[in-house]
Amino acid sequence: MHILLPATNKTWNTTTTTSYAYQLHTADTMESVPAEVLLEISKLACTDCGYTGCSLSRTSRRLRTISRSTRFQSVAISGTSKQLTAFLSCYKKERRISEESPHPYKPVVKHLFFAAASGGEAINDWVGERKTPAERAQAEQEYNDDLATLFSIVAGDLQTLCLVQPRGRSLRRDIELAAKSITPEKFPVLRELYSYGRNPFACAIPNTSFFPLLTHLRVTAFPARYGLKGEDLAAWAVHAPHVTHLCVSAIPWEISQDLEDIA
Repeated sequence: MHILLPATNKTWNTTTTTSYAYQLHTADTMESVPAEVLLEISKLACTDCGYTGCSLSRTSRRLRTISRSTRFQSVAISGTSKQLTAFLSCYKKERRISEESPHPYKPVVKHLFFAAASGGEAINDWVGERKTPAERAQAEQEYNDDLATLFSIVAGDLQTLCLVQPRGRSLRRDIELAAKSITPEKFPVLRELYSYGRNPFACAIPNTSFFPLLTHLRVTAFPARYGLKGEDLAAWAVHAPHVTHLCVSAIPWEISQDLEDIA
């Protein structure tokens, strides 16, 4: 829209002015929003594996500070040793910053997707820099240590967890958590769990409930020819005694009596 100014015959672009005024008004409005409200907005928005959290941190210093505690709320890790090491380094650094902040906060991971590396990604991850058997063994040990560290740090706040072991990963680097890194209080608030592949908690302490609040469980046994056995379901029943929603995929041709009873 253009307005003709009297005595000057010049026009004034009200669209540009209105847009600029709107931007100023929006900025003032955001600065006046209580920090508690912006924090709740950040919690609802930061659920896309970090993209929104990074964007919010670039908006303003105030919003960067407020949204900092929600930046790691939703995390996806491909499973390569380099990415796992990099994430742990970044997350530990953020925890140190939070402890030294004038207004301490706790960065937490509430939703975690973890997929073991496969195909060329896995080959490059293991063979690219370490070629001798001794170096590969050391790399696997370092990876297992990092994985145990990851769960020891994030398990207490996890609400949803998805573990994926692609085809062929049973030969090397399954997501198997050492019994020493798993204790009954490790997953106190986990409500949803999806496990694709071998049971990652098979080596955990038997006859112990690790998921006291778990209600949604989806299990896909792989390779499918091995299927899901009755003792597997019995183990899950002990680990997660309050499951109300169960999905079992890749059932073998011969269905066990335990599955028949559940069906």
